[in-house]
Amino acid sequence: KVPLLLIGRGSNILFDDHGFNGIAARLSGEFADIVIEGETVLAGAGANISSVISKCVSNELSGIEFLFF
Repeated sequence: KVPLLLIGRGSNILFDDHGFNGIAARLSGEFADIVIEGETVLAGAGANISSVISKCVSNELSGIEFLFF
């Protein structure tokens, strides 16, 4: 009955000074996969955002410009 916290890449996570009294698991492996299917991008919660952007650019896809800021 220990609390579980699943974390993607973990780049935007803040904890208070008391921390988290449980298990924090960072997703990796298959959770970091990025798949392009036509104009659809499937990115796992553990995918690095710069890798997602690079894959979109190399496949001439647009619409994720908001991620640059």
